[in-house]
Amino acid sequence: MKNKVVLVDFSGVYREENFWKEEEVQWLSAQDIPGTNCYCDDEAWEILQKRMEDFSFEGIHFLDSGNYHYMTRLWLEKIREPFQLLVLDNHTDMQLPAFGGLLSCGGWIAHALETQPHLKKVFLVGPPRKDWEEVEASFQEKTEFFGKERLWETYKEGKKNLMKQYVEKISLPLYISVDRDILCEEEACTGWSQGDTKEEELFDFLEELFSYLRENRIPLLGIDICGEGELENWNGCSLNDKGNGRILKFLTEKGVFDEK
Repeated sequence: MKNKVVLVDFSGVYREENFWKEEEVQWLSAQDIPGTNCYCDDEAWEILQKRMEDFSFEGIHFLDSGNYHYMTRLWLEKIREPFQLLVLDNHTDMQLPAFGGLLSCGGWIAHALETQPHLKKVFLVGPPRKDWEEVEASFQEKTEFFGKERLWETYKEGKKNLMKQYVEKISLPLYISVDRDILCEEEACTGWSQGDTKEEELFDFLEELFSYLRENRIPLLGIDICGEGELENWNGCSLNDKGNGRILKFLTEKGVFDEK
């Protein structure tokens, strides 16, 4: 399977960016769907599922801002084999919803653990430990955690063996979700609280991960990226546009979805 790039259009921000314009991309239109900002209500879920019928979970998906990170949950719905999920994010995204059982950007991982029977384990990279300690025990039991402090040890103190040991726990086909709010504010503008990871450190982590998957013949099912800023903040758009271009170039050059 060759690289497939899908742009999910909730806010219109990608139409103001240039990173995708020399690529063959597919658009998933969602600007006209009500009930989607931060929360995805039942009607929006049904509409989105209908529009996604002809799309695969495979390939590279750009999801718009972190307000729509719950879109990962909809991609996961399409997977019909046992798999694991790796999430790079400054937040746990395991909060129980404030409004009934609504799917939300802050609770989509918890939703997936509760409702996607093929999801066997989550690997969560990036949130501060204090936030992790607030996650319900039932979700912690199904998650391998590698927090902000461990990232600091890995890259600022040179303990890269920690990352290697963590990655080696992966044993099933893997889907990856990246929220660019894991990056420092100098390298991303997201509208959410951000971590202090450098882009080169993110790429180094992914390089280690991809090498492990290849060596152990573990399939990479798909990858998505979110973390756009507000459309009105063009400085943020410009910064993210360049960052999106670099991550797309990185993934394309690695050929992570190329046919063998």
